[in-house]
Parts: sequence; structure tokens; C-alpha cells
Amino acid sequence: MKKNLIVKETKEVVKTLWSFKWSIFFYWLLAYFPFIEYFYPPQKDDPIFKAEAIQGDWSYLNYDVYHGTTKLYCVIVILFFLLATSNMKNHPKLARFILLCPWIIIIFGLVKELFLFLLF
Repeated sequence: MKKNLIVKETKEVVKTLWSFKWSIFFYWLLAYFPFIEYFYPPQKDDPIFKAEAIQGDWSYLNYDVYHGTTKLYCVIVILFFLLATSNMKNHPKLARFILLCPWIIIIFGLVKELFLFLLF
């Protein structure tokens, strides 16, 4: 009796996730890169840590700061994914928006850069 209930609920969850397969795929396509940066960081003596003043990115201040910010970013990626999956059943449009939000931000950034390039 209990086994049938677990199997039924598992099938329902898989069915819900399957309806979002493309959104989840595109989300994890971009979320893959922070995890690669976390598991394969640059060496401690890499010259990128000296270029913080040029790039203006404070996460390249030193190795410990870089490692901490990539860890924090990985946690944020996982939390946004869990937020999207928790809204899939009752609010599917919101869940799709959350999953596609990184792509929307990239597109707006590209449009902004193109506009600034054409303006100046």
C-alpha cells in the first residue's frame, strides 16, 4: 500500500519535471560554469588575481575571496533551482521565468552593450 503511494508520487514528480525539461536544461547549461569554476579554480599564483584593479571585479582580489564567492554563487544557483521546482505545480509561469532568468539577464546585457556600442 505504502509502496504504491511512493511510486505514484514519484511518477507525478517526474511528469511535472518532464514538462519543464527544456527550461531545466537551459538553466543547468548556464549553471554548469560556476561549478566548474568552483571545482577547478585557478592556481594561487595565477596573474588573474593581480588584475583586480583593471577588471574591477572584487572576487579576483585573492584566492580565498575567489573561492568563497564561487562557493556562494553555487549555493545561490542551487537555491534558485529549488525555488523554481517548488513553484512548478502551482505557478508554472513563475517557475519557467525563474529557470530562464539567467538567459534573460544575458540578453538584456547584450542589448545594453550593443546600444552603448552604437551610441558611442
